Amino acid sequence: MVFALARDGVIFPPALGRLDRRNNPAQALIWITIAGAALSLATGFWLGPFKGFIILVTTSSMALFLGHLLANFALGPYARKCGQAHWFFHWLAPGLASLFIASAMVVTFIPPSFPSDLAPLFIFLCLVVVGLRLRQVPPRTLAQAGLLNVIDEGAPRSDAAFGWAEPPGTPRQRSGQRVDDRVEIIQRARDPD
Repeated sequence: MVFALARDGVIFPPALGRLDRRNNPAQALIWITIAGAALSLATGFWLGPFKGFIILVTTSSMALFLGHLLANFALGPYARKCGQAHWFFHWLAPGLASLFIASAMVVTFIPPSFPSDLAPLFIFLCLVVVGLRLRQVPPRTLAQAGLLNVIDEGAPRSDAAFGWAEPPGTPRQRSGQRVDDRVEIIQRARDPD
């Protein structure tokens, strides 16, 4: 994620969005390793090894839950925008999953206990920092974020196995052509031609 956000010019510096000579995001991986080690050591020294571990696991799991909730809420409108909405797969199933995730969050975090009660504060502070950083990013850069996808050579461009396929009549679908280039600009749900 750090690599993709840096590559698109969002949040992280562009240096983390570069690939090495073997096409690996080495700079992003090194940065993540150093930042993760520093954060683990800092919380371990601050709260002790057990409570430091608990706060890191609680914060990351709460952020993961929130990310899944946001993805579930966005799936239906996105599928409708693409013209592929299905009442069960894109509305009912994500809704039920959201109820399950929300109930798991309530059971996990109520009643709050130390150090788990610090997780919402850490997530809020991270969101504030990210929000302040996003205010510095030009709107055009934000609008184009996520349009660049790295695709495996020779892989078909259809995700039909997951219920997603290219819009009917696109040149690539008509010709049956496979993706040969490593990087391709994909205009999702904007212009099928």
